Amino acid sequence: MNSPYWKDGRLVVMVTWVDDIMVLGELEDVEQLKRDLESVFKCKSEGEVKEYVGSKINIVRKSDGLATVKFTQPVLLQKLEDDYNLPSGRAPKTPAVAGQVLVKGDGSGMVGAKDVTIYRSGTATIMYMMQWSGPEVYNCMRGLARHMSAPRLAHMEAMKYLMRYIVSTKTEGWCWPRILCGMAAENFCFGFMADPIWTMQPTQMTGGVSLVAEYSLLEFL
Repeated sequence: MNSPYWKDGRLVVMVTWVDDIMVLGELEDVEQLKRDLESVFKCKSEGEVKEYVGSKINIVRKSDGLATVKFTQPVLLQKLEDDYNLPSGRAPKTPAVAGQVLVKGDGSGMVGAKDVTIYRSGTATIMYMMQWSGPEVYNCMRGLARHMSAPRLAHMEAMKYLMRYIVSTKTEGWCWPRILCGMAAENFCFGFMADPIWTMQPTQMTGGVSLVAEYSLLEFL
């Protein structure tokens, strides 16, 4: 979940995944938010932000004050190669075969129970990857997800075709190409403490907060 806020005319963005938060904003705003979080949560510093919810984050700073931030997922890419017995051959140039439409079918060409588990696991893995590093596969991923309850051989082949495309484009990722930054970055863990008004017991949770300072503009090309 992405939550934009404005403070004195400056943009602050909180990118949230369960109990992991990455904050993007100008240095003084990020530091203030850090103090606010520390006043409510137990926090632990984890150092400079280089990884977020399984994604590798590569930040290239430029002399003009702009930077490119790139999200990739090398660990999950390796998982696709190791666990799914992908066919060899020429790498696909698109996520799906042109004109392909995945349909429910008439009950023929169904796969066995083991392959159903593989299909569901593979589809879930790709679904996670597309959120952080591969937004271009959203449309074909939607088609695969519709058949998780009863996949056919054609669905399995389409999933592996998509996996081969993802593996063949492993150096590509989700880029934020022109971001203003003077870069100071910090991670820390926190634990939720219940608000007394809800009469709940304090709960300890582990998570991470990545603070990327002096990001004042997200601009997509």
